[in-house]
Amino acid sequence: LSCILSKWALKPVEQAWDKQKQFVADASHELKTPLTVILADSDVLTNHSTETISSQKQWIESIQSEANRMRKLVEDMLFLAKNDANRIEISMQNCSLSDICFHCVLPFESIAFEKGIDLIDEVEENIEVHGNESQLKQLILIFLDNAIKYTPAGGKISMDIEEIDCEQEGYATFRTLIKDTGIGISKEYLPHLFERFSREQNSAESGITGTGLGLSIVKSLVDLMDGSISVETT
Repeated sequence: LSCILSKWALKPVEQAWDKQKQFVADASHELKTPLTVILADSDVLTNHSTETISSQKQWIESIQSEANRMRKLVEDMLFLAKNDANRIEISMQNCSLSDICFHCVLPFESIAFEKGIDLIDEVEENIEVHGNESQLKQLILIFLDNAIKYTPAGGKISMDIEEIDCEQEGYATFRTLIKDTGIGISKEYLPHLFERFSREQNSAESGITGTGLGLSIVKSLVDLMDGSISVETT
C-alpha cells in the first residue's frame, strides 16, 4: 500500500520532469538548425577572407536572419520558463481593446496586400476591457501573424469583436474573433494545438517556417489574464 501511495504521490513530479526533459530536447532540436546555418555561413566567409563585404552580402544576411530567429526562439523559451516558475507578474487595468486591435492590424496591412490577402478590420470603437495592454497586443499579433502565414494568396482574414454577455450592470464580456481562409487544421490535431513545439504535419509540409511556440505563449497569456481561448475549424 505504501508503494502504491508513493507512486501516486510522485506521479505529478514524474510528469513534470518528463515534460521538462521533452522541452529541453525540443528546444535543442530547434536551436540546432540556425546554429548549423550560422557556422556554415561563417566558414564560407572565412574561406573568402580576401573578398569584399558587398560580394559576400548573402552570407552575412543569412547569418543575421538565423541569429534573429535564434533570439526570438530564446525569448519565447524564457517567457515560457518564467511562466512555469510563476515568475511573471502582470498588472491589470482598463484598456481599449479597440485601439489595441487597430494598432496590431496596421503593420500587417502591407504584408497582406503584397500577398494578395483581403485583411478586414471590423472592430468597433470604444470597447474597453480589464487586462494587460502589452500582453493583449502580443497575443493578437501572434494570431494575426499565424493567419497571414497560413492563408494563401487570394484568401481572406477578418478580425471582429462581439459582445457575448452583458448581464451585470457596468460589466461586459467580449469575444475577439480572428477568422481566416487558411490551410486549416485537422480536428484530430486540435487537442495538441497549444502544446509547445507542436506543429501539424500539413503545416510543416507546406514549407511554412515556425517553432510551434506561438500558440502555447498565447495560451499562457490568456491564463495569466483569467481569460479563455478556443478554436474552430472546418
